[in-house]
Amino acid sequence: MTTATEPTDAEIAGVLEKAAAHLERVGLNKGYLYSENEADKGTPLVDCPVCAWGAIYYAVHGEPRWSSIGTDADFQLAQAAGSAVVAHLHAQTLVNWSAAKGRQKRQVAKALRDTATALRAGVAA
Repeated sequence: MTTATEPTDAEIAGVLEKAAAHLERVGLNKGYLYSENEADKGTPLVDCPVCAWGAIYYAVHGEPRWSSIGTDADFQLAQAAGSAVVAHLHAQTLVNWSAAKGRQKRQVAKALRDTATALRAGVAA
């Protein structure tokens, strides 16, 4: 059994910046990792609107969902990124925060970027 090393703040920040850019490109989805409605219409998953977690998964391994191509290190990196955002926002969960009524794409992207900036600056949550 191998153990993955804990992701660095710089690695987590990189994931969050990529996730924010992806979310801004495809849009915000609420209720699931990505828009199943769009996927059912034939839109490639990488072009479907995503929630915050979907954006993080995309940033880590190229799909807005956990998949068989992800490694243990990928999973650990995604979890660390999501946990960093939750801590930065002082939120209970990323899912509920991202899907809150009235929440907009720009707010979610900003939260991802603000968390990345804080991590790069060495600011504790």
